Amino acid sequence: MSAITEILGKVGDSREIAHYLGVYGSTDPPKRGVIKISGSCLQGSSLERLAEDLTHLQQVGFIPTVTHGWGAELSAILEESGIENKFVNGDRYTDERIISEVVSIAKRKGVELKDAIEAQGGKAAFLGISQRVIRSQDKNDSRYGSNNGDPVGVNLHPVYDAIEQGIIPIVTPIGVSQDNPSKLHNLNSARIGALLTRAIDPVKYLMVTSSGGVLDKSNNVISEIVLRRDLQELVRTEVISEGMLLNAEEAARSLYERGPLGDDRSAQIVGPGNLLHELYTHKGKGTFIRTGYEIEKKPISEV
Repeated sequence: MSAITEILGKVGDSREIAHYLGVYGSTDPPKRGVIKISGSCLQGSSLERLAEDLTHLQQVGFIPTVTHGWGAELSAILEESGIENKFVNGDRYTDERIISEVVSIAKRKGVELKDAIEAQGGKAAFLGISQRVIRSQDKNDSRYGSNNGDPVGVNLHPVYDAIEQGIIPIVTPIGVSQDNPSKLHNLNSARIGALLTRAIDPVKYLMVTSSGGVLDKSNNVISEIVLRRDLQELVRTEVISEGMLLNAEEAARSLYERGPLGDDRSAQIVGPGNLLHELYTHKGKGTFIRTGYEIEKKPISEV
């Protein structure tokens, strides 16, 4: 208990910490959290802060399922190789030539995150293609290329096995075709984060971005987004667009498709180095996303 007190004592009020220790302590370990990390956070000091936070989470008994992206870095690699970067509805055009680069960078970034966690004293396992965690299928639309697909299912056995051993599972967002086991699909990490969230049904779903949350027009972090109330206006005014819009949309799906929610279940967008604040305090430091309520009009005589 002293290690937990020492780590979390720097984060917030003891009553808030006690509340969340109780919430997570009464939840099965695999269902405590899923974390999706954007590729921009997997380098330099951001990677170090992230690895330190993940190691601290592991030390206090919170072992999340992790997945990650690499978009900007892959774009640079393709550009240097003279390969055009094409996107269709936010998804990268991927053919046989590009999927080989995807497989290479996916393994490298996953292992880099694993090594960074272990350098901090933590334990992590990279669940690559051979573990076949993500099942996928062709889009059947030539605009996306032969190797861009849609996720259709999750094999959670390797994930749960790692967590049972006290190891952080790092899931690669590459799908293995359910129709052809030798075929691989490039999948968007935001969709995989939401897919894992729907399959695992955790208390917390965190999306880690370099911005630290959704930013308003003055570049300040928006502390809360109520989807039914705010999302349409944020999109209309272009406060949310492109990659952040996809994060918000997938967060919405992860919430709407999981049925009735308890007070502590949420989706949150946060910066590297702020994971403990987001998970063990009420206010956090990023953007808290919740669904809000449907309002139904009725005649006063029926109320």
